[in-house]
Amino acid sequence: MYGCLGFAHSRFYAKPLAMMITSLGRDILQKTVTIAEQKCNLEVIYGDTDSLFINTSSDDLAHVRSVRSRSARCCDESSALRSSARRNHRVRAAMAASSAAS
Repeated sequence: MYGCLGFAHSRFYAKPLAMMITSLGRDILQKTVTIAEQKCNLEVIYGDTDSLFINTSSDDLAHVRSVRSRSARCCDESSALRSSARRNHRVRAAMAASSAAS
């Protein structure tokens, strides 16, 4: 768990919310790895929080940049990631409605 929601001594401590956010982030990262490897034919060597590291097998900066652009486009176009983003938006909207009602 990350941030003030997961820190037991924070005035904003909310363990269930921190766990949910961590779980959703992990889910999106894993889906992105799967898309990068299976749909985009990229070799993911590491992923953490909000980043993936791709082996480009190149020292040529222009080639590395083209791989970066292609991978971003490929992952952005994925319906699986759009579906996760929509689900995450619904969760945030429900949380906001719950907070407003309190």
